[in-house]
Amino acid sequence: MTLDLLDTARTVTPARLNMAGRISPAWLLTQAAQLAIEIQTILRLINGAQLNLLEELQAHSEITDMLHIAAHAAVIVESNLPRAPSWSSGPPRVRAVFAQAREAGTDPSVIRPPGERHARPVLDPGFREAIENATFPDAEPKALCSGLTVKRQACANSIHAGIGAAHCHAHLTAAEQQRRAVLQQAQQRYRQAIEDALDDQAMSVAEEWVTRYGRGPLRLDIPAPPRPTGTSWETSAAMAIAETHAQATQRLHTLRWPQLCPRAGEILGALLQPTPVTVSELASAAAARSRGRWAEGEAWLASEIWDGIRPLDHDLLAVSKSACIDEHPTVQSIRAATRKAATFWRHWQSVFDDFVAECGCAKVTTMADLLTFWQHMDLLISHGQGAQTRWRLNPAAPSPWQCLQPPGQLEAQGESVAASLARWLAARS
Repeated sequence: MTLDLLDTARTVTPARLNMAGRISPAWLLTQAAQLAIEIQTILRLINGAQLNLLEELQAHSEITDMLHIAAHAAVIVESNLPRAPSWSSGPPRVRAVFAQAREAGTDPSVIRPPGERHARPVLDPGFREAIENATFPDAEPKALCSGLTVKRQACANSIHAGIGAAHCHAHLTAAEQQRRAVLQQAQQRYRQAIEDALDDQAMSVAEEWVTRYGRGPLRLDIPAPPRPTGTSWETSAAMAIAETHAQATQRLHTLRWPQLCPRAGEILGALLQPTPVTVSELASAAAARSRGRWAEGEAWLASEIWDGIRPLDHDLLAVSKSACIDEHPTVQSIRAATRKAATFWRHWQSVFDDFVAECGCAKVTTMADLLTFWQHMDLLISHGQGAQTRWRLNPAAPSPWQCLQPPGQLEAQGESVAASLARWLAARS
């Protein structure tokens, strides 16, 4: 089992915050495009029930396409996809982003945002096989019918394509009519399967809309991988240090360490500068980026690793004494969403605790423990000794699976932990 198997080959989901700690424009556009897709699905679900929404569907479809294309361009801009230099001093237009990517010799479809609008639902392959089995090749696709008209003249109509017929629709033989009927039935079943699958998708989106209310979002702001900014460095040495730091950050993202460790994004955000820093300096930088959550670095170090990630306890979780409130559909939906969030968090916590234990480290409860854990896992490398030891990211950081030592214990205990981690990472992808 490797982390590469869990990666998506083409779809890229932007992080909520970029490396500067600001809201990512690509993330905002992606969220808007996904919301537009969901609204389009809801409109299609309720169309014709009480209102004719064909005009609204057409207008909204155009807006959804525009948002999806804009999100695609924004993801390319924030990714590491090579692009040609800009032809103007201002920000490029959406079409210019794709043109620059093609000019640089890359395919813009290599990186795309999630939520492909035109992706059809997954169907049973038997529907397509039935169409293929009922389709017969035509000897001459544009041949004329070999039948005769009432006046005993050659028919001037084209043959009925797709069933291996030698006649048009009016002159089909009994065998050709049978083949046409079988093909039409297979095509009808395929179209009906698509409609049923789209309806199921719409119902799922509608149910997600209901369960989404009342659930507090999990605060896990993981900075996006760095990308070249075009900054002119004074010396080649500084440029080499910055490039090494960017490669180290990219490697941690590739190995999924930020997704595995709670609040790891705060550590990466505090290590924006490629120069090594002490633990005290790193904590102060993280506290300064917390927007008032911690006044100083010591409070940040003492904070719990699940702070802001653990789902909030709603008062509605406990059954009240009022039956009319308990039986309300919205209250029941909120309770179901809260229980689902709590179950997800408990699974995440148990998997992380098992992983830390298998790595031979003490239990990680605070951010100071998390920093110690990263140092023990060689994710951070040191310069100097004592209280003034300075730390920076390790460009050759090991993968989480390499940290399950010794290898002989993987068969006994580590294998189950790796399988649990794989399922968790696959669910978060």
